[in-house]
Amino acid sequence: MYNKIRNIACMGLLLSLTLPSSAAPRSKSAIMAAAKRTLMANFGRQTQRRMAPSTPLKVLKQNEAFTVVGTKQGGFAIISNDDLVPEVLGYSDEAFNAEQINDNFRWYLEAAEVAIKDIVAKGEVVKGIKPDPTLFQQRVDNFITSNWGQQSPYNNLCPTATKSAEGTWQSYKQSNIALTGCVATAMAQILRYNKYPTKGIGAVTLNVKQADGTSKDFTVDLSQSTYDWRNMRDDYKAKNYTDVEAKAVATLMRDCGFAVKMDYHTDASGSTNIVAAEGLKKHFGYKNVQFYERTKYVSKPTEWMNLVFKELNEKRAILYGAIDPKKRAGHAFVFSGYNEEGKVYVNWGWDGSNNGFYDVSILNPTGYEFRSNQSMVIGIAPDRPTKDLVLKLNVTTPGSLKTQITAEQIATLKGVVVTGSLNSTDIKFLRNLAGLDEANQQTPNSIETIDLSGANIVEGGEPYLIENDIMFTTTNNEMPERAFYGCQGLTKIVLPNSIVKIGDGVFGNINSLSEVVVPTGTDKQFKLIDNVLYSQDGTEIIEVMPMASKKLNIKAPIKKIHAYGFAGCQRITDIVLPETIESIGNKAFANCFTFNSIRTYKKAPCKLGKDVFADINKTITPLYVPLFTVDTYKEAAQWQDFFKNYGNLKSFGTQITARNIVRPYGDENGKFGWITVGDEFIGTPEFTCAAVITSKVGTYPIQISKGSVVSDMLFLVPGELTIVKAKAQIKIVNKHVYIADNYKPEFTIEGLKNNETASVLTKQPTFIIKDKDGNVVNDFSKEGLYTVTAYGAEAENYDFEYVLANVMVYKDAAGIETITESDIDDAPYYNLQGVRIEKPTHGVYIHNGKKVVIK
Repeated sequence: MYNKIRNIACMGLLLSLTLPSSAAPRSKSAIMAAAKRTLMANFGRQTQRRMAPSTPLKVLKQNEAFTVVGTKQGGFAIISNDDLVPEVLGYSDEAFNAEQINDNFRWYLEAAEVAIKDIVAKGEVVKGIKPDPTLFQQRVDNFITSNWGQQSPYNNLCPTATKSAEGTWQSYKQSNIALTGCVATAMAQILRYNKYPTKGIGAVTLNVKQADGTSKDFTVDLSQSTYDWRNMRDDYKAKNYTDVEAKAVATLMRDCGFAVKMDYHTDASGSTNIVAAEGLKKHFGYKNVQFYERTKYVSKPTEWMNLVFKELNEKRAILYGAIDPKKRAGHAFVFSGYNEEGKVYVNWGWDGSNNGFYDVSILNPTGYEFRSNQSMVIGIAPDRPTKDLVLKLNVTTPGSLKTQITAEQIATLKGVVVTGSLNSTDIKFLRNLAGLDEANQQTPNSIETIDLSGANIVEGGEPYLIENDIMFTTTNNEMPERAFYGCQGLTKIVLPNSIVKIGDGVFGNINSLSEVVVPTGTDKQFKLIDNVLYSQDGTEIIEVMPMASKKLNIKAPIKKIHAYGFAGCQRITDIVLPETIESIGNKAFANCFTFNSIRTYKKAPCKLGKDVFADINKTITPLYVPLFTVDTYKEAAQWQDFFKNYGNLKSFGTQITARNIVRPYGDENGKFGWITVGDEFIGTPEFTCAAVITSKVGTYPIQISKGSVVSDMLFLVPGELTIVKAKAQIKIVNKHVYIADNYKPEFTIEGLKNNETASVLTKQPTFIIKDKDGNVVNDFSKEGLYTVTAYGAEAENYDFEYVLANVMVYKDAAGIETITESDIDDAPYYNLQGVRIEKPTHGVYIHNGKKVVIK
């Protein structure tokens, strides 16, 4: 059976190697399904409610290259029409209006259309470029919270101007005040995110054409501007802002425009990224910015995307730009995050319109238009003092750590080595230094190393973490739950030698972490082995370190995974759960966005805490469960989420069942065979059976073992060998007897096995004698021909068939008549075996019920 499977597989491989690749358009149903999966996987309950059966998804825009699917209420996905291209091009939780698409987003759609057509024309498969988990976090959520635009109040301080000769007017309300320009809007949002600098540098004079045809000089001294970061709002669309808030954003927008030498107009103001890079250096003190053109990376798309991922992984926003040669128009927008599939979060700079995650890696065709039109400015980070200070501090009074460090020291603080007794107040301060306060809000601090090896943890103090009105404080000799959870930037943590217990999630979701030191000893309730923190008895996983990588095969006797056990473990490619697993704690996989697979050997779903798999993108992460258990997992809370909407719940393993065999007693067993269900396998199973050629009638188990079979999960099902009774013949011997004889039927048995004899009979046969007229008789009272039949013989291992006999009964020995051939008449003649002879010759016959001899 294996050979057959193997040959089919080889044939499939041969076909795949010999057939040319060709475009395969996606069906409408496939496009709609892909859109639904994408929106369900990436947005919250509000968007999911929009996709209820009462408000089904609709096609909002379609062309030869892609289809936009969503709801009018908001939420859309862009799905490519051909499977040579990645399925999903982008998605947003904003509303999509094909009649009112902003200029920057329109550029993307047009560029994507051209790129896809180019890919399909070449017939080459293009795959999306994902962030390498060994280099970057799997996902960086959007970190630019502003949704700014180009009109009031943003342009309140821009110069007066007139329309451009070749503008791309976007139904803006007519005004004599110039638009800010997309380069200025993008730059301003990045500066506001950095909250740097406090003041600008230098003065700029621009000559701006006016409505009456004249030109007018406008000068801005950026050094006189103080940027009021605190009074800049995320969103000004509601019009409920104050004059102070309006002035704060307008000042920044104006200064950004002058820094990039904006060509101001009332319908479209323009500049370029290369000028923006110089403006950031010269007028805002960003000394490390760099300008990159995509034209130099046409043959190196992964390198280009790695530049993007690296910046965003470090939470540095990117000023991305493009030029549309046909329209002679420039575009600028902000990259401020990416997802596990490599799609980049784009803030288009149009009051939040169509912001979302988009695939920019595919915009790499070889045509001139797109080879030369993309660029980016990276390294837009504040020029702050180098952090190289490491302080050694001793806490004599619990709760007093914060009194030993000054604000000036914090500005350059790289790490701390702390001794003494620390309580909750001190842990709270350490968290603050590492970037998070007690409400899990970001602080401006970011130390890299914390060494507590010489410290003690004691109870008391202020809560270091407050969540859902629960206040977390320290306990004696225990590193408290989630002490440094999410403190991105930490690279090394050394725990106190004195602790005996480590709470859940202490190191969770710290992707920057590269070294952890935990104490050892017989008094400890934990042990660290290969980046996995186990309970001392080895039956529980307390936490997996964020630097764990590749496939993690959890083996027996692990029964429990603690809350936050895998939080932030984004370098792990595959998870394997053993059959012994009994429970997985709350948010065990928090901030784990994708795995190649999650595989469980547990045949019944184990107990789960809250939101165990909530962050995992189930569109691209399959859950594999043992063969024949899919239906069970479909009904189990949280496990079923991989199936609902995503169809990514799959079975694995192979069941090999020994074929049942039926054979007669006394035969050889023959060759054993098998039936398979599930995955294909390599190798041959082995079979054994206790039945041999002399075994009695009955049922014998056919045992099956794996033999040389290689399988990820193997179910072996024994079969049965049933030995049935063999067929044998009882032949009654023909006889010639006299009436006076004491006749006793004789018989032979043919077909007995193993050299057996008639002694195998457990019950002798019963005989029936009938005369020539078919009447049953008990004895021979008359001469003539009789038949003898039998029935009822029994043997343990045989069923019998019967062959009747003829018995010729004579009156006495003198009763034989002699005749010649001339005396032969028409009455029938029979030989002594009872067979009728048509033309008898010399011999002995039965004629008219008597024996005659023809001479």
